[in-house]
Amino acid sequence: MQRLIAGFLLLVFAGTASAQDIPDEARRQITEAVGGPYVVFRDKVQEDLKLSTEQKEKVGEKLQERVQDAMAFFQTLEGVGPEEREKELGGYRRKARADLAAFLKETLKDDQLKRLRQL
Repeated sequence: MQRLIAGFLLLVFAGTASAQDIPDEARRQITEAVGGPYVVFRDKVQEDLKLSTEQKEKVGEKLQERVQDAMAFFQTLEGVGPEEREKELGGYRRKARADLAAFLKETLKDDQLKRLRQL
């Protein structure tokens, strides 16, 4: 958890300007922290899904939004005890997954959504 927070904070201080600038390691960490459909942010998954250029741009914009949201959330966990942290993280995961699921339903084609669920 601390490693994830450090990774997000590193992105803030590094002045990340675009989704392409977000390292794959940070993408992997957010996927591990939130799970589920967040694998769509990994380059290999986007290749597997055969995303169009427009879809990649939309997913990249969503990644930036999600990273900023996650950074803000993890900053609120500083100084919070382990039990409360897990409770808060569980709520954040549900909210983040629902938000991403709605976005993916609008952005991906049916066959891409089906394949994403298989990954």
